[in-house]
Amino acid sequence: MTERSLVDSFRVTHPTDPGFTWFSAQRTRDSPPPKRRLDLMLTKGAAWDALASVNCVIETLSDHRPLVAAFELANQLQRGPGTFRLNTELLNQQGILDWTTAHWRDWQQTKGDFETEEQWLQMGFRVTTRALDVFSRIQARGRRQQEQKCREMIAEAEAELEMQPLAELYWQHRRDRWLQKLEDMQVEQHVIWAQRAQEKGLITADRMSKETFQRIWPPRQNALIRELHHPFYAEAPPAKDSDSIGEYALCYFQDILTSIREPDLSPQQLKEERDLWQHTAVRLPPEGCLKLEEPFTLDELWSAVKSMAHGKSPRSDGLPVEFYEATWEFLGPELLSLFNRILAGGSLTHDMKKGITTLIYKKGDKCNIRNWRPISRLNVSYKILAKLLARRLSPYLPLLVHTDAENIMMAVGALEVIQSENRQVLIAMLDLKKAYDRVNWSFVLATLEHMGFGPRFQQIVRELYIDATATVNVNGFQSASFTLSRSLRQGCPLASLLFTLQMEVLLNSLRASPRIQGLDLGNGEQMKTGAIADDLLLVVEAVPESTQEVKTLLDSYATLSEAQVNWEKSVYFLPADYELSGQDWDTMDQDAEGGEQDQASSIDGAEEQRIQTLLQQCFIQGNIPDLDQYLEVDTEEDSINGVVHEDFNKIQIQWLKDHTVVFIFGGKAKNLGNKEKLQFVRNLEDGRLRPEFKALGRGSTHVEGRSMITYIARSIEAKESMMGRKPEINFTLDRQKYKVIIRLWLPKNEWETERERERVKNYWVMAVRFPLYSLSFIRTMVKKAIGPIVKEFEPVEDESMPHLVNAKFGIDRSHESRFKPVLTLRVGLDTLSADLVANITPWCRTCRWYGHYTTECPDKEEESKDHAPRRSDRSTRFRQEEGSSWRPSGPVSEVSGGDLRAGVNPIPQPGQATRGENGNRPSAPGETRTSPPVAQGHPTTTANHATQGQFPVPLLRLTPSDPNPLGEARGRVSYGDREGQQVPPTSNPVMCGRRNPHSATVNQH
Repeated sequence: MTERSLVDSFRVTHPTDPGFTWFSAQRTRDSPPPKRRLDLMLTKGAAWDALASVNCVIETLSDHRPLVAAFELANQLQRGPGTFRLNTELLNQQGILDWTTAHWRDWQQTKGDFETEEQWLQMGFRVTTRALDVFSRIQARGRRQQEQKCREMIAEAEAELEMQPLAELYWQHRRDRWLQKLEDMQVEQHVIWAQRAQEKGLITADRMSKETFQRIWPPRQNALIRELHHPFYAEAPPAKDSDSIGEYALCYFQDILTSIREPDLSPQQLKEERDLWQHTAVRLPPEGCLKLEEPFTLDELWSAVKSMAHGKSPRSDGLPVEFYEATWEFLGPELLSLFNRILAGGSLTHDMKKGITTLIYKKGDKCNIRNWRPISRLNVSYKILAKLLARRLSPYLPLLVHTDAENIMMAVGALEVIQSENRQVLIAMLDLKKAYDRVNWSFVLATLEHMGFGPRFQQIVRELYIDATATVNVNGFQSASFTLSRSLRQGCPLASLLFTLQMEVLLNSLRASPRIQGLDLGNGEQMKTGAIADDLLLVVEAVPESTQEVKTLLDSYATLSEAQVNWEKSVYFLPADYELSGQDWDTMDQDAEGGEQDQASSIDGAEEQRIQTLLQQCFIQGNIPDLDQYLEVDTEEDSINGVVHEDFNKIQIQWLKDHTVVFIFGGKAKNLGNKEKLQFVRNLEDGRLRPEFKALGRGSTHVEGRSMITYIARSIEAKESMMGRKPEINFTLDRQKYKVIIRLWLPKNEWETERERERVKNYWVMAVRFPLYSLSFIRTMVKKAIGPIVKEFEPVEDESMPHLVNAKFGIDRSHESRFKPVLTLRVGLDTLSADLVANITPWCRTCRWYGHYTTECPDKEEESKDHAPRRSDRSTRFRQEEGSSWRPSGPVSEVSGGDLRAGVNPIPQPGQATRGENGNRPSAPGETRTSPPVAQGHPTTTANHATQGQFPVPLLRLTPSDPNPLGEARGRVSYGDREGQQVPPTSNPVMCGRRNPHSATVNQH
């Protein structure tokens, strides 16, 4: 020991205590049994410095005594008080039951002191909980005192054995007597532990006591979360104390359990977005609907209580199901009255809807909050109601769910057939990320209504989930309470049934789609889908048409229900000669929990251009990166030299990531103007940044798309302040409530994924550049030819031609295949032609028009040749077909729509002259002129308008100087009496997004 610098810890800290750790069981009549000090606690170095105490513990189960040492650790975390749980042993004491009975009998007299019976019942349970908590503490303290007294008497007898050799037999008998008493207490406790273990399905053989489990179970401190990384901000410092860990955990679970969709959407509103329910034909039988809505009975409630398992973890009120069984005589009628009031429109108490989220470690890095499984611990009174509903619903579930759900053997058989016969079939097992926690309530309620569930049942389901609250329990400390806006809470007896029903909507859509071909099972049957727990099984033919349709339906389901596929845990099997197109699946919402990729290698051209744009915006606004850590500066006699030792692209990306905050305007907020959105960011900046950060200057802002603004702070500290602790902000503007989601640096591919999800969610068709008076005709044609209009949008002025309008019509996504790019209306000899675009039509950001993507824009080629900026003035091409003017039948007042700016009636009157197609002379009645060629896919608008005298607002007109049949004229553009500069000729008179004024053909003076 001396050579190894080891210290006998017990002997040094207890110099006068013999410290025997072994007592022989072999005894003689005249002398006590032998005893020895066999066990040592040896420490050295840091362990010796951290030693707090070491003691020899008295144990009745063995002739050896363990040495127990306590060490003070530098980063030691203390457990919090936890939550109260009633010690069910108290229910065996008649005095406790008598007190409970008397309490509820006397509490009946106080009903008149409360506004509602719900408040009265809630306060009654709170008083009961507090009293039973005190009773439990008193009993536990009494037992500990008795055990401590036994150990003290045993220790005293053993000490006297050494001090009084002549009285050894006396002290030995006294020691044995107290040992037997301690053992009897442990045997009594063993019976209780064995009973609890049996309730949990455990088989016990050895003696079960608290000390036994403390030795064979891992220490409770292993369940502590000692360190936690920020769930969204990788650069944030790790949390190492319970308060900070609790804040990180609360931030993560509050984000998961908070919906990003508008609350309380009606079934009709959801179906207007995407009618996934059209293929769900099953309905709840009328007798089932009546059964689910009939008043509850006391026998039903008692049956639900008896079917619930014992020994469950404590909930917020600490009252287990055993308490309800023991006190059912007076609690049962009160719960029955409460539950029946809910059927009539009443509500549960606030405490009943409150849950405690407990974290259970799964696997992987313990510092990642995603590796801890959340379990909702719900009050028994809440679970009694949910259990009752589940027992009523269970008999009818097979009538509403297809037979392939939960059929694991069918999935196994499908794999065997595909492998043996080498079928060209794709099999995918998709894991839904946080499947229960992400379920949207509006989607569940819409499914129940569609399947024929009655309003009372829907009301009671709504009451179970709407306005429910939760706290997160971390290391025995509870976080602040927050309100849930989505989630089927794991731990609720009804949750699995509701999850199965809402999943059936997606499965029915997949089964019914004619574009999806599954595995042929013979007899005209196909296997396409299945559900195994919360996993989704897909068996489809490996052809692009099937996989694309599957993706479309999955995207629609993800939009409506807020589900998300966890690709890290999903698997799929493909034929050897088939490749799954990345275009089909990679754009779906992927789980970003994996490791980071190399930043430089993950940049494509579009992302690089975006980074350059953001940096340019920063430089213009004076937000310049500080490169001290990357740049070495050397001064010579006549020069200053600098060297950068790292990849400059990586430096730029890292600086942007470290300083960027992204604001996503969802729902109604995306309809705000850019001015209002930027003002929101600036107001947030003024409110959150401390004076020392404001002194550095304002951060840079850049509008990226309709729903996103990127903010680049001037320091990392300022960025952290802008992020805040919550992942979203709710604000009110003009009495309207809006929601903004806050994220860190968002790569372009993830941003475009958000846009793709938005595109799937909202499908629309837009007629571009037509006179307002024809809106009613165009709307009717769109409705009849493409599909019903599910959402109306106000017509807006065209940016280039303010006297023309663009009108958008929301169409159900199922009618997408009926879209046509051109709309033509004939009235007599006159024709109105307008182009149609949709949210799937290619869009060019350079031209700011439809027809091609930015990377294919011809303007870029001209700019690179001419090194000149692109002209911003644009016009619209018009042409006249088979007629001299547009003459609608009927009075003008009945068909005119008027100009958006001044209410102008743009309808020509009979006899008014119109300018010819090339502007050189008016067209004669009945004369037909050849229009310039139109590039394929480029939008054009054909219409005849009134003379300028009919418009009080200035109109664009063309004064060509060198007419050409192909439209290649060098002309001058004028707005009313204001003339513009000369326009160079172009080889293509009409190009998407370019729309040069000299190529326009205007039928007006």
